[in-house]
Amino acid sequence: MNEIHTSGLNKTVFSVLFMVCLPSLMMAQPKPSAIQLAKLWTVHIDNVSQSNSRAFERLDSAQAFVHDSILRMYHLPVNPTYCIQTTDGRYFTFRARNSFGDLDQPTKYPDEVKKLFAENVNPYSDTIHTLLLDHHNEIWKWDSSSSYVPETFQPNVASMRFIHIHSEWVKPPMDALYDSVTTLFHGALLKEKYPISCIVLFSVYGTGANHFVWHARTREELTQAKSSQQILIDAYGEQEGISLWKKWNDCLYKIEDVNAVINTSITDLGPDMPWFGITVQ
Repeated sequence: MNEIHTSGLNKTVFSVLFMVCLPSLMMAQPKPSAIQLAKLWTVHIDNVSQSNSRAFERLDSAQAFVHDSILRMYHLPVNPTYCIQTTDGRYFTFRARNSFGDLDQPTKYPDEVKKLFAENVNPYSDTIHTLLLDHHNEIWKWDSSSSYVPETFQPNVASMRFIHIHSEWVKPPMDALYDSVTTLFHGALLKEKYPISCIVLFSVYGTGANHFVWHARTREELTQAKSSQQILIDAYGEQEGISLWKKWNDCLYKIEDVNAVINTSITDLGPDMPWFGITVQ
């Protein structure tokens, strides 16, 4: 594998260690939580074979470090990225956007910064691409009304590291019924004071799936969690819960489940930068 040289950079930039500082766990809040995060996200999805995963992470992390070091050297803002690594070899890299208009207005950098990017950042991509099975981009929208957080939710990778992504594709004629059932499911989570948080995102550009991104403190918390069917039964009774579960599944033509973790080797988060930029109210 060819080495990527960074001779064009001010070498003092690389004297600083790149590390993620994890905040300590905090006490549970006395009242139910409400969260705020960006409404729109660009999502870059890299599909990497298991044999190439270490090399991919090493190069991707190095590329991000060089890129951000150049910006910091010129006192330019560094926009954080958030990476989720799934057990089947996919890396989901999220970047917050204010609106669709942001996509038409790429950031304008000084010529000297663009030159450093071309010399020291861009060459990584050629090598990284040789490690991929495939990759593509999507745009996901945050569904604030469906997302749920318990009292104990803390938006940092020290307390919420393990993730389960449940993705659903809805039959177009069933959209209205689907929305009504998932609204009742959200109500069930509130009623049962469910201990695991769920951020819901809809792929408005890409596969068109609804993604329920469950966040847990431990792997055991994920594996021992109640099923969505059981949550409905506990909240509304066996007969009504089973009926709602059947209606929910009748709306779908495809389902996908995958476990994942927050990848801190790629995610450039400082101690004061919460996961997904979430603020808790």
